[in-house]
Amino acid sequence: LQYYYGVSDGEAVERSGCDLRWAAALGRLPGPALCVRTTLVMFRSRLVVKDQLEKLFDRALQHAKDLGILQGDKLKLLIDT
Repeated sequence: LQYYYGVSDGEAVERSGCDLRWAAALGRLPGPALCVRTTLVMFRSRLVVKDQLEKLFDRALQHAKDLGILQGDKLKLLIDT
């Protein structure tokens, strides 16, 4: 919604609480704001970092395949969070 309407983080947070259309789209009742402004900033930065890490991981896998370290079409991946 923020991107679609081209509003600032602060405006998006405000609309999440008081704009009936935004509340409906977010599947919530109007009232308190969905979050604070810094939550949007942190979420966006995490998306950027995650995207960069996925690209780096994909390049590392491709390099290992090119070197013959990894063979076959399927890989089994375990991630420890």
